[in-house]
Amino acid sequence: WCQGERDSRPKSTSISQPVSITVNGNQLNVTLSSDQKDILTGDSVTLICTVESSGWRFYWYRHRQDSEPVATTSGSSYTLSQVSVSDGGQYRCRAGRGDPVYYTQYSEPVHIQVSVNGSSTSVLVGVVVGPVVAAVLLTIFLVLLCRYKKSK
Repeated sequence: WCQGERDSRPKSTSISQPVSITVNGNQLNVTLSSDQKDILTGDSVTLICTVESSGWRFYWYRHRQDSEPVATTSGSSYTLSQVSVSDGGQYRCRAGRGDPVYYTQYSEPVHIQVSVNGSSTSVLVGVVVGPVVAAVLLTIFLVLLCRYKKSK
């Protein structure tokens, strides 16, 4: 309610009708989603943080929500380009606006798993199998060399 006052007559106005203001103390929820499920190295993946109103900045977190954000965007999406296996993990988002900043709750995590694509798999097989084959061939060579020396 309100009432006006002044120095001259009449000194004050009548009291206004009361107005109720309700403040909701609950933080807004956000939802995080990914545009892809199966992600290969070299691909791009876009995370989308959805909140029910506009005017927010978005904060992106990897692994732990209490860490510093890995990125801040004015739009509700965050794209990881040319991903590698090390980009995998749990991602969360939250939104904030105002000064001081009012934050939404953190989203539930989205797990990003990056798999090695076909060309990298052959390189990986070569790296693992190559030394094994070399060790087997070296062993065979040494056995043959020992037999040769014994026969002489």
